[in-house]
Amino acid sequence: MYRIFTFILTMGFLFSLNLWALVDYTEQEYEKAPQLQTTAGNNKPVSVSSASLSTRQSSGGLISAFSLGNSIESQKVNINEQTKKVDKYHSNLFIQSGYNVFLNASFWMAKTDSEMISSNQKTQNGNPTFKLGFNWLRFGNQTELATVDLFGGMMLKGNSDFASSRNDQLLGIETTKRFHQMAFGLGYEYRITGDPSNPGESVVGNISRFQAALGWKVSSDINLSLEANYIKVQGNNASLGQTILSKGFNYGYVTPKISLALSHMVGIDLGGNFKTKKVLIDESVLKARLWEMQGLYGNSIFAGLNILL
Repeated sequence: MYRIFTFILTMGFLFSLNLWALVDYTEQEYEKAPQLQTTAGNNKPVSVSSASLSTRQSSGGLISAFSLGNSIESQKVNINEQTKKVDKYHSNLFIQSGYNVFLNASFWMAKTDSEMISSNQKTQNGNPTFKLGFNWLRFGNQTELATVDLFGGMMLKGNSDFASSRNDQLLGIETTKRFHQMAFGLGYEYRITGDPSNPGESVVGNISRFQAALGWKVSSDINLSLEANYIKVQGNNASLGQTILSKGFNYGYVTPKISLALSHMVGIDLGGNFKTKKVLIDESVLKARLWEMQGLYGNSIFAGLNILL
């Protein structure tokens, strides 16, 4: 999987170099709306992604918008007053149809040299996530567009020191509103957690996510965005003969990001995830394997490449 991810990232970079020579300096679809999409991190409101693509949509087409994003993330993890490093590799696919239906699929991998986190120093697979959504409401022109989307999906179980062995169900609602050069988005996601099949993994309760995002189009090829997330993880008192996260916890993090358009089809993202509330990473939280949740185990920075077709 690491070789596949490297191949996709390399081809995307070479593809961007070919497009660089064909840049049309008139305003294109990629530049029309403030970008609110977060490259690093899989559990994000899908409409925040689709808001940046909706200007490309036309009714009736099988595929009216397509986005492929790859990113590299470096995270610092604090365990027992020691700082460890985890490298993550993300891949995210977004497809919008002309029939008000969209698909968001994401996958990630992670690697660390810390034996406190994993005895396996090779790159390990994370949990794949799939979301299928419906554009419930969409009204207004391109500069003042308002949207309301509904989605459902699943996070599939994995088998590594970073991936959870649970099958989780996802439900959510999102809304976005543009104000000419600005865009604002709100999202809520509820995750119904399953029982882990790995006896060494902590049992956790359901997880709620609240998100607010603000985007600003600075120029034709520069967009800024700021996302604020609040996560609530419920405890679980079930007796399954496993480690149990008996007490729930909550935390927040912010994601500032700058998006640069290399052409009308290719852009790069630079940003980071920074916690606003510290969470004590004890053994039960570490064994819960919630590595797909940005900001939980530590702050991080990321760089990514996006291709819009």
